[in-house]
Amino acid sequence: MIKPLVQDDIVALATPPGIGAIAVIRVSGQNLISLYKRITNQKTPPQPRYVNYNSIVDINRNKLDNCLITYFKGPNSFTGEDILEISSHGGEFIPKAILALLYSLKVRQASPGEFSYRAFINGKIDLIQAEAISGLISSKTSKNAKVQLNNLNGDLSQSLLNIRKEVITLLTILEHELDFAEDEVSFTTTSEIKLILNNILYTIKNIISSSRFGKTINVGVRVVLFGKPNAGKSSLFNRLSGSEKAIVTNIPGTTRDTIETWLEISGIPVCIIDTAGIIESNNEVELLGIQKSMQEFKNADIILLLDEENPLNFYKQQNMDLLNKKIILVHTKSDLNLNDIKGTNLIKISTKTNTGIDQLYTELSTHLKDSLSYNYSKDPVVMSERQHALILSTVGILNEAINILNNEPDLVLLSSLLHEFTEILEETLGKISNEDIFNNLFSSFCIGK
Repeated sequence: MIKPLVQDDIVALATPPGIGAIAVIRVSGQNLISLYKRITNQKTPPQPRYVNYNSIVDINRNKLDNCLITYFKGPNSFTGEDILEISSHGGEFIPKAILALLYSLKVRQASPGEFSYRAFINGKIDLIQAEAISGLISSKTSKNAKVQLNNLNGDLSQSLLNIRKEVITLLTILEHELDFAEDEVSFTTTSEIKLILNNILYTIKNIISSSRFGKTINVGVRVVLFGKPNAGKSSLFNRLSGSEKAIVTNIPGTTRDTIETWLEISGIPVCIIDTAGIIESNNEVELLGIQKSMQEFKNADIILLLDEENPLNFYKQQNMDLLNKKIILVHTKSDLNLNDIKGTNLIKISTKTNTGIDQLYTELSTHLKDSLSYNYSKDPVVMSERQHALILSTVGILNEAINILNNEPDLVLLSSLLHEFTEILEETLGKISNEDIFNNLFSSFCIGK
């Protein structure tokens, strides 16, 4: 559990451990000038935001390493506290020796995500921006990284703050009117209030509509290779993955388990899954493989239905729920000319001659672009289930408020609903304390972030 104490100085290795050219060690605390002087044996304080070339010395004043040290004076730093960023030589010994020195000077090891947590509690970032930091680090594609960076820069947060400002303005007017009699003040008309709330509802729904796009670029799209044994699934899997991950033989039923690999297509992370062939069998191992294939079929976003004879007939034979599934029929082993099948939604491929592979990539790319078209450079994107659930809950509140205005307007009840609305927005931004959420979020960060 992250509960940083104000007086604590914390330290962590911010770069991956192991052999490398440099290592970056990050320290955060209330007043680090004395610590800087102690570890460098310098008498003058460092100049903020300038790189200082210093030797770091141990407790016996023996030189450990020549380092570049940057000092950020709080509150003008990432955490809002003083920060030292030490760039030392990499490897095993030097970074560990510097960390051991700092530990001996009562600087404690940071918990996972504690630097970001301190930035949050010191008002340098909100909870949406904190989630964006975690998402940026784990981004698999350029598109995901760009959206996370937009949220880190405050795109989604500012949109919600603008909505909150509108509601607060409306609440101020309503509660002012509640304090006066009808003959003492000019009241806002019901139609004016409804117009404001409907505009806010429209904006909220547009933000919520981004969540599907956000989830997809965050979690990725699952593309399942599905077909009978020896239909060429593993050969296509190897071709798409660019490696020989799956065993390929002429013996039907070689694949008994699912195999996954990740690709980037049109800026979207795509998980390609090879599955066991679908066949009637009494073999226990084969049946387990087929069960896993069917589970992957249910979880798939896109299904490549492979068959070397007639994929259209194989498709018609499948007694499965294909609703909301994108199906691409793939006629495999086209170099053998087993059947000259034609169809508008059919792609002929040969992994031996590389025929049709580019066409298959194009089909996948086109589908992803068409189904996930969203102007993320202009509009904010909801990137987590937490954000989506909270923002979605505001829709019901707004609808209830509008229904009140459509019937017998009750300004007291309306004001209560709008207060609830603003509280949810504040919770989304992390302005209302929820310790469990904070700890779950920040503890998933890497140490040093």
